[in-house]
Amino acid sequence: MLLEQCVDSTKAMTAILYPDISKTSAAGTFRVEACSPDNGTIPQMNSSPPDTRSFGYRSRQEQRSFRYQLIQSASETVLWERWQQENEPSPRNLFLSDTGWVIIHCGDLATDRLYSISPQGEQTCVLEISSNFGGDDLPENIPGRAYYRSDHVTQTFAGISWPGSIEYFLDLDNIPHFVILTRWGDRIIINLAAGTLIAPTPHQENQCKTFEKNLATTYLANIGKTLTEVNQTSANPETREFWQQWPLLRGLLTVAVRTRAVETLPYLHQIAQYCVVTGYSTCHALPDEHNIRTHELRSLLKLAIRVLGELPIEHSCYSFFRTDFADDDDGTDIDYPVPEPVDNRDRLMSTVSKEDTSITVLQRLGTPDICIAYSVKGEDRYYWGEHWDYYYGIGSNVSYLRLTWEPGTSGQQLSAITHNAPITAEELENRIS
Repeated sequence: MLLEQCVDSTKAMTAILYPDISKTSAAGTFRVEACSPDNGTIPQMNSSPPDTRSFGYRSRQEQRSFRYQLIQSASETVLWERWQQENEPSPRNLFLSDTGWVIIHCGDLATDRLYSISPQGEQTCVLEISSNFGGDDLPENIPGRAYYRSDHVTQTFAGISWPGSIEYFLDLDNIPHFVILTRWGDRIIINLAAGTLIAPTPHQENQCKTFEKNLATTYLANIGKTLTEVNQTSANPETREFWQQWPLLRGLLTVAVRTRAVETLPYLHQIAQYCVVTGYSTCHALPDEHNIRTHELRSLLKLAIRVLGELPIEHSCYSFFRTDFADDDDGTDIDYPVPEPVDNRDRLMSTVSKEDTSITVLQRLGTPDICIAYSVKGEDRYYWGEHWDYYYGIGSNVSYLRLTWEPGTSGQQLSAITHNAPITAEELENRIS
């Protein structure tokens, strides 16, 4: 599923694009395809050519009438075929096991639905995932129909959103299951043959954790090599390849921290060299109307490396810049020079005093690991300041120094210096996931 913004003079809407999808099983035995006549790639179900007058065909959005096929790769034999039903949303993704189980992930504005299809083409379960927004009572789970709802699932104009999940097939006690590990730590587990949502036993939980740890280790090893190659060969590391990997990278980085996968440390150090801008914001703690580029991946990696027991190289997690319009209508970005990397940063934190300004702190400690804007209400308007968090310590002793810049002073007045207690498990979960 792809999203595009369509804007005219009277309204704005989000167009949802459903391209054809093809996935091959890890062992290469099977291939599953979802194709729509609206994409012009297959005939309609009655074998007639695509309807060029349909909305999906003309606009290449909101495509419908998808045909699903499971195909034996070696012989190109179609093992089963099914067509999208009238009440089914269009597909966002497909998942395929080495034994031929298929999960069709569909979505509309209110819910996501996951259809489990057996190797013989029989539907065994429909799982509906939705937000708690709205508050209706959740129906009872029954064989063939299951429901999951969470406050972490958000409602958007393009449907519900729950990025950063990890999905995989796994035999638990020799029975095939499909597992969704959410970004916030819930496991949604479908017994595929029975078509039921299960509450895992402690033994099954351990099976999942072991599989997830191995998955994270393998993925981070491979993505480290891939991103390093991209960084070395591309002047702009913000490639489509990175953005395609970003949700999965965040999810499996979280898994590595949760499972204390110390074997991933070499790969985390390698990935930390990869600098990509993940967001922009206004800076409230520097003079001369500076802005901020966020390098969120580095912030997450530096925390993960510390929790797993090593000190990271202190690469910048932010870059500060202002735009000069003097000689260029489009403006020229001028970066504020900051030392990178900073040696012995943990020991230097004790030298910060309330006489420091944001500029002297940047020159001594480099950029913060986390920058949080906040505001206070004045008589006539709101005034903005910032919290700058610098991590220190390793293992169970990871903590952070928080520097609070007084609102409205552009970083000229440090109102609070706080050395926090070691990060709790709950706080670590909030910061890493």
